[in-house]
Amino acid sequence: EWAILENLRDVLQAFKDATLFCSRNTATLASVIPAMDKLDLVLASSVLKKVDKQIQFTAPVKISLLAAKKTLNHYYVATDNSCMYQLAIVLHPCYKLSYFQQHGWEDEEVETAHLIATDMF
Repeated sequence: EWAILENLRDVLQAFKDATLFCSRNTATLASVIPAMDKLDLVLASSVLKKVDKQIQFTAPVKISLLAAKKTLNHYYVATDNSCMYQLAIVLHPCYKLSYFQQHGWEDEEVETAHLIATDMF
């Protein structure tokens, strides 16, 4: 039971960290997608990979985590529908197009991000 609580604490800590990070005065559009990617990774590993560690969340906790992942995916789609997020990543000196490539975006999606930037400028 304590191990389950520790893992749940880690999931909740990731949400707290992302919330505090995005609430700062220095948060930018380019930081939103990486923060969402980190949350998605935490949620996916919490729901899917705990079997390997023999730590199982209870059914209500799993349902809550899946609901959180579904909500996060809903907002992730919203960033896909807005060229501003993709443009911010492409123009960020640390990310550029390589961010999308390193995070498993399809070639067509990377090309779309590139076209958004070239069309804009």
